[in-house]
Amino acid sequence: FSFIEQSDNKSKAVWNVINNERKEKSSKNPLECLKIEEEMIDSPITIANHLNDFFATVADRTLLRNGTLTPVIAPNNNNQTLQTPNLAFSETNKQEIGKIIDSLKAKTSAGEDEISSKLIKQCKHEIITPLTHIINKSLSQGIFPNELKLAKIYPKFKC
Repeated sequence: FSFIEQSDNKSKAVWNVINNERKEKSSKNPLECLKIEEEMIDSPITIANHLNDFFATVADRTLLRNGTLTPVIAPNNNNQTLQTPNLAFSETNKQEIGKIIDSLKAKTSAGEDEISSKLIKQCKHEIITPLTHIINKSLSQGIFPNELKLAKIYPKFKC
């Protein structure tokens, strides 16, 4: 655990430990076929696509199965019914958002929004008030931008 505690990137360190443990115990045989709906599939592309679909939808299926999704009418959206989990959040404040911004590594790489953490840190004082307001509105209304719901899932072939 000292390896993780001393690491600058704790998340990466945790995954290094996990992967090192897995390598010793994992099978050396690649996945050659998979039973999908009573049919044996041996096409690597079909297997990868099925696994991708499974992992891309597992959270929604689990929430639906557990009954933790409830219908909500989205404002200004033609009364479209959305499925949202029952969650309760408390408001945040500028100090908390400031600490989170300060904890970001100043990287020039950007995500879907094309805004780097370096830029966010540089203009922290200008954006902290509106950002805190937007976050609190989102939490209180239970409406989150679709961009925050995206995940990139890459199938990785291993031999």
